[in-house]
Amino acid sequence: MKNIILFLIIFFGLISCHKKESQKLTDNTYIQEIFTKNEIKTLIKILDYFDSLVKESTKIQNIDSAYHIYCENLQSYNSPDELWNKLLENQNKTYNFIKTIENQQVFRELWNKNYLIKYKTDTIGYYLNPNINGKYLKLLNYLLKKDSIYISYKEDILSCGAIPPTLILCFSYSHKKFDFNDEVIRLFTALHFITINTYH
Repeated sequence: MKNIILFLIIFFGLISCHKKESQKLTDNTYIQEIFTKNEIKTLIKILDYFDSLVKESTKIQNIDSAYHIYCENLQSYNSPDELWNKLLENQNKTYNFIKTIENQQVFRELWNKNYLIKYKTDTIGYYLNPNINGKYLKLLNYLLKKDSIYISYKEDILSCGAIPPTLILCFSYSHKKFDFNDEVIRLFTALHFITINTYH
């Protein structure tokens, strides 16, 4: 009897040690190691913004299904130009959202802001690139522990300093491997598409 009790104690102890990490940003210990509490609040704003955009685009309320359908829909375009035009449909919304968070410290940790002169209008604009010396890369390194699919993503942005055309075209094809109930995966997907939305 003592052996059975001892076995049960060890068994349940092992299960609790291998407990699955939380799918919520606020409860994920790795996210808490990378980001401060204030930064996580801004990350939640980013996530909320993009969640609402995806739900609005797909007319689906279930978040996991909505993200999968969003990515599926991006695969239906026959040419890079068609896909690009679709991705840029929300550009004005994205720029308006960026204005609400660009003064936050985490913004500079995630992105580098690059200025340019728009050739059609002669006005100054900007685009974002992943901050490969900041927390964009730290978040990506964390995701590498979850899935090796992010290896080529990391290699590509490190070699280009930006999200290259291959990732713009191919990222949505990886969606079947993602559990979009996981807020960290959704956050990274949001960062990816928000970045692209600033490209001209």
